[in-house]
Amino acid sequence: MKKVAVELNKPEIAVNVRTYAEQRVFVDGEVMGSRFVELKGITTVMTAIAQAGGLRETARLSNVIVIRKDFDGKPAGTSLDLRSVIDGTDFSQDIRLMPLDIVYVPKSNIARVDKFVDEYINKLIPGLGSPLMYYYSATQYNH
Repeated sequence: MKKVAVELNKPEIAVNVRTYAEQRVFVDGEVMGSRFVELKGITTVMTAIAQAGGLRETARLSNVIVIRKDFDGKPAGTSLDLRSVIDGTDFSQDIRLMPLDIVYVPKSNIARVDKFVDEYINKLIPGLGSPLMYYYSATQYNH
């Protein structure tokens, strides 16, 4: 009994890790290539976007969404304004990512209007699309 008592007072435990939780995030939306990005060290939103090939010209930087599961496993979204990160005024918007986060970069309002014009005017009304698109583009940059 004394041998058992000594072992119980100073127990030794060995843990063998067989698999790790996925150490990656998914970057989607107006990036050059939607993909999973491996988390290596500290990975921020801007780092993950860069690893996904960078931003498209059509990206809306003022409303980048990070979706993360809370403690109950429910997804919760956080809106970030990456304009302030890019211009150097607020780096707190470039948050650290956690495994299984989703970074979504939405289209800018102009990109959505361009898509509407292309899909519903250029393709549906032959011959009208080009002059209208020219007018739209000219007025957009002259104001």
